[in-house]
Amino acid sequence: MPNPEEKVALITGGSSGIGLDAAKRLSKMGYQVIISGRSLSNLEIAKKEFPDPVRQPLLIPADVSDEQQVKGLVEKTIENFGKVDLVFAAAGISMRAPFVDSKIDAIEHLMRVNFFGVLYLIHHVLPWLKKTRGSFVAMSSLTGKRGVPEYSIYGASKFALQGLLDSIRIEVERDGVHIGVISTGFVDTPLRNRILGGDGKVLENPPPLPFKLWPLEKCMEIVMQVILKRQRDAIFPRFIRPLLGFDPINHGKMGDRYLKRKFGYQ
Repeated sequence: MPNPEEKVALITGGSSGIGLDAAKRLSKMGYQVIISGRSLSNLEIAKKEFPDPVRQPLLIPADVSDEQQVKGLVEKTIENFGKVDLVFAAAGISMRAPFVDSKIDAIEHLMRVNFFGVLYLIHHVLPWLKKTRGSFVAMSSLTGKRGVPEYSIYGASKFALQGLLDSIRIEVERDGVHIGVISTGFVDTPLRNRILGGDGKVLENPPPLPFKLWPLEKCMEIVMQVILKRQRDAIFPRFIRPLLGFDPINHGKMGDRYLKRKFGYQ
């Protein structure tokens, strides 16, 4: 029987990277964790990283780009535990390509995963979060804060995500529901090995990163702070926030010049 005192956390993208790390941390803190991803075999591998035999995660495979699968994910969570206190939307894919080289089918697929995957999830889970005055936290990107060359499509999905959750936050504040968005730079996760090109295929030889690759541990400090302290947003690395604040002062001209130089567009 479910323990009504035990908090329940549902995590998409939970088979690796930020999602898996958050799941393990929450499990150690006493949460009943549900991890979801497209591959059951990958979820089963991830489950081995939970050493406590008593507090094992529930595995629910689901493709977030499929609305019916996301609906089923929420329904199975409620069937098993009767509630959900925290949802962490960490599933996502990345693409690096000039806009002119980006194919429409690849663009649509990325939007279904990165934007609609979150939209489907919050649409189906929000009534349950209202019951627990719970939290919905999503992973975003610095490219959702500022236009960056070769990240037009990826950035568009994150700009859309930011707008969606900022608006929902205002609507549900009176219900006691927390909405959080975490915008990061380049973080050392398995996602870095699966960067898509404009044709939607994984790049065999991705171009070098224009900025520093940050260790997962550093990023997780920010992630857990947003989750546990119910912050509305966070930017990682932190020093980027004042730069984003300064950017509009000169109409983005300095930022454009800097990015052109880093990406070789001068």
